[in-house]
Amino acid sequence: MRILARAAVGTATALSVLAPAGAVFATTSGSGAAAPSGQTAVSPGGSTTWQQVQAKLESQLQARVQILGQLTSSVGSDQTLSPQDKTALSGLLSNETSGINQLLATVETATPQNTTVAQLLADGKTMVDQYRVYLVMARQVHLTEAADAQTTVETKLENNESRIQAAITKAGNPPDAVAAYNDLVTQVTHATQATGAANIPAVLAVTPQGYPGDEGPLTAARSSLGQAGTDLTAARGDLVTIRNVLTQHDSQINPSAGSTTTPAAT
Repeated sequence: MRILARAAVGTATALSVLAPAGAVFATTSGSGAAAPSGQTAVSPGGSTTWQQVQAKLESQLQARVQILGQLTSSVGSDQTLSPQDKTALSGLLSNETSGINQLLATVETATPQNTTVAQLLADGKTMVDQYRVYLVMARQVHLTEAADAQTTVETKLENNESRIQAAITKAGNPPDAVAAYNDLVTQVTHATQATGAANIPAVLAVTPQGYPGDEGPLTAARSSLGQAGTDLTAARGDLVTIRNVLTQHDSQINPSAGSTTTPAAT
């Protein structure tokens, strides 16, 4: 039986947001004190050279370019993103990628003769404060993708509820199938409410410059979508129960039957 056999699968994965990067430069000064986030500790003795600072910053920028490329590819190929969300994310990613690439080009062409360590540190601070690829952009993409994916699953489940109920009725309303169906309806309702509580327009309105002051929509959406994912997992369990009960019913009526008569989802 195929009643949205993959419903709710991957919802938890879709919520997996790239972990924030640690301090931009983790170099330690000669005194043993850790550098503040977004800065480089350069010891009086010069244990951290200009070349090391430049190389570290270049590496951090290249990592962000790679992540932005992956996010852009994901958005472009995502079949469940609404046209509105796809357009919004594509615009944000395009601007972010352009800015990071410009900053990378500046750092790559820097030399000790035209750029000081202080200027490199300022570029590193700009990379973090003005773009926040990990803490803002990646979370915006993953949360929006999760919301739209879960909405798609919820809609399919709702559209198939009457067909599932008809199959159960045709089988004589086996108690276990009826109980699972009732729970399925409840779980889908709860999931739909939780997904709807994720304010995606507010998520997309979060800016790197405003972070962490405007982080609230990101945190709230993650919580709501996580609850919806839990509900959808429970709904999937109900589908499995219904399938198993109806399959057993069919086998009792027709031992040679290879599949249930429950209608497949389209």
